[in-house]
Amino acid sequence: MHMGFPWSDDMLALAFAYPNVWLDICWAALLSPTFFKRVLHEMIESVPDESRLMFGGDNWHAEETFGAIRAARRIIGQVVQEKVDTGYFTEPDARRLAGKIFLTNAKELYRLQG
Repeated sequence: MHMGFPWSDDMLALAFAYPNVWLDICWAALLSPTFFKRVLHEMIESVPDESRLMFGGDNWHAEETFGAIRAARRIIGQVVQEKVDTGYFTEPDARRLAGKIFLTNAKELYRLQG
């Protein structure tokens, strides 16, 4: 939850070692955009299964939810673009990962239909 803020290294180590650990990156973009961007880069590079990375939500108000999603989309877009620019990803890979973070991974984890 919250990218493990401020103990992200511990969270990444757990996700690296245990395939039953899923990473929810909600709210971290509001806590610290700089932290969010740095840790997302590290998550992409170190967690062996990108299907365990997702954006959830636990905000109290609709406005906060909107702000968190907007901030996360902007920063995730920056990170995947940087991965494309450096050759780490192709553009289709970056688009696929963004879709998995915002929709597909949570649907699979919670076995949602539709």
